[in-house]
Amino acid sequence: MMQDTRIKLEFNSHTVIVKMYDHPASRDFIERLPLSLPFKDYANNEKISVLEEPLTVKDAPSGSKPSAGDLAYFSPWGNLALFYGDYDFSPGLILLGKIEEGAAHIQDMKEETIVRIEKMD
Repeated sequence: MMQDTRIKLEFNSHTVIVKMYDHPASRDFIERLPLSLPFKDYANNEKISVLEEPLTVKDAPSGSKPSAGDLAYFSPWGNLALFYGDYDFSPGLILLGKIEEGAAHIQDMKEETIVRIEKMD
């Protein structure tokens, strides 16, 4: 079903491939694709973008401890996060997937960057 679902993020002629996890928040996000979202740096650790509508938190864990390469959803603020560094356990953080290719490009995003996100076939 969804165990091999991947999405691609395209920006500045780079492509980043994310293998998505199979749970309600990830499925909710995938159903909204394609999207073009502005990402900006936050805390020298992640790139974030606020979603127009919150994702479902059904069956979500109480929080997560992200590591470099994680695509996550921070439910208290309603934002996506692309981590390029490890971070502490964060209540309300839901891991959506893990970068398989192109992780180094995330940290290279300068200023605010528009990222096109689509489901791969």
